[in-house]
Amino acid sequence: MAVAPESRATVVISAHFVPARIPFLATVLKAIRDWRIATVKVILVSNDPAIMAEVAIVAAQRDFESRGWSLILEIATDIAHPFHLTWHHKKMIPDWLSEAKETDDYFIYIEDDIVLTDQNIQYFLKFLEPLRESGLIPSFLRYEFRDQEKYAVDMTEPQLVSIYPTVTVDEAKFICPTNPYWAGFILDKSLAQEHVLSDSSDLVRSEQQSPWDVRERAAMGLTWEAIPSRYKSRYAVPLVKGRPTEDCLIWHCAQNYNTMSGTQFATLPIDKVFVEGDVSMLVARAVRKFGRLFK
Repeated sequence: MAVAPESRATVVISAHFVPARIPFLATVLKAIRDWRIATVKVILVSNDPAIMAEVAIVAAQRDFESRGWSLILEIATDIAHPFHLTWHHKKMIPDWLSEAKETDDYFIYIEDDIVLTDQNIQYFLKFLEPLRESGLIPSFLRYEFRDQEKYAVDMTEPQLVSIYPTVTVDEAKFICPTNPYWAGFILDKSLAQEHVLSDSSDLVRSEQQSPWDVRERAAMGLTWEAIPSRYKSRYAVPLVKGRPTEDCLIWHCAQNYNTMSGTQFATLPIDKVFVEGDVSMLVARAVRKFGRLFK
C-alpha cells in the first residue's frame, strides 16, 4: 500500500519516566519511523522533562525531524495520581478533532511498550471501512516471545470459534476476542467524535463500561461502546485457517509477563488462541481444570 500524500497521524504515548523503560520506548519510536504515513506527530506524555534528554530519545527526535515529522513532550501536571498520566491524552482529542480531516487522519494512543508497526497500521486502514459496516473496529492481539515462539499476552484460555459470531472480509474471518485489551486504540474522525461523547472517554464514567483498572480503561477507546448485537465488543481480529494473521499481532516489548511466575498471561501460544470444535470440547476442558483444583 502506497503512502497517501495527505495522510496524517497524531500519536500520543504515555511514558512515565523510568530510565529502565527507555529501551522499550526507543523500540516503539523506531517502529513508528517506518510507518507509511505522510505526516506523523508524536507526543510523549510524561511526568519528567528529563525523558527528552535520554540519548535514545534525542536520536529518535532527530530522525523524526529529518522526515519532516515531529516528536515533542507534554508534561502532565494536573493529575491526582501517577496512573492518571494515561488519561492525559483525552483532553487532546477535541483539539485534534477541530483540525482533523474526514479521511486519512488518525488519532492514536499507545503505551510506551506497544510496538505498532507499519504492517499493523496498513492492516487497520485496510479493514476499517469494511468492518465499520458491521459496527466493528479492526483490533490487535498483544504477544511476547518465549524461545522464538509468540505467546498471547491477554488471552489466557483458548476461544472456541464456533460459538461466536464472525464477519468474513476477503479471506479473513473476523472474531471478537474474549479479552479485547491491547493497550492502545486508533481513531479516525468519525470514531473520535463518537469517543469524546462516550462514557469511555471519562475517568469516572468509564467504570460503568468496564471493570478494568484505571490504566486499562484509558486505553479501551470504543471497545465497549455501541456493541453490535451478539458480539462481545467492538473489537475484532482476523483469522485465516483458524490462526490470527501476522498483521494483527502487536509485540509487547517489555516482555515482563513472559518472566513472571504465577501468572496466566503470556502462557498460551498464538497458534492455540482460537480453536475449532464444539461445546463439548470446552466442557471437557473445564472438567479437567476443575478436577486439578481439588487434587
